Amino acid sequence: MSAQPRDQRERDEAATWVAGPVLVEAGAGTGKTTLLVERMLYLIRSEGVRLGEIAAITFTRKATAELKERIRTRLVESAQREEAAGTRTRLEEALADLESARISTIHSFALNILRQFSVDAGLRPDVGDVDETEYEARRDAAWRDWLVQELGG
Repeated sequence: MSAQPRDQRERDEAATWVAGPVLVEAGAGTGKTTLLVERMLYLIRSEGVRLGEIAAITFTRKATAELKERIRTRLVESAQREEAAGTRTRLEEALADLESARISTIHSFALNILRQFSVDAGLRPDVGDVDETEYEARRDAAWRDWLVQELGG
C-alpha cells in the first residue's frame, strides 16, 4: 500500500472546494492532472455540473490529450461502479460530451473566444485560419521591416 502525500488533506479540499476558484501550483509529476480529473468528477457527480460547463485549460496539446484520456478512463470506471441511477446518468452524459468539452490549450481556448466574438473584436470570422503562403509572405515582410528599422537600412 502506498503512503498518502503529506498534503492529501489540501488535495482533497482542492478537489471538492466549490465556494470559489482553486489555484494549484506544483512541480512536474506531483499530481496536478490527477487532482484536476478528480475535481471534474466531483463537480459532475456531487454538484450536478455538466461537463460542458467546465473549462479545463492546459499549456500543451500533449497535456490536453492526456487530460482527456484520463477523464475518459475515470468516467468509464466511475459509471460502471455507480449504482445510483442519477449519478450514473450524469457520468454517462459527461462521457458522451467529452469530445465537445472545453478541454484545450490556453491558445485554443483564446482562439475559440476570438472566433465566437470575432465581429465584436474587429476580426475576420475565420480568425486563426492561416493560409501558409500568406503567413510566410507576411512573416518575411515583417522580418525585413524589422531588420531595416533596427539596422538602419
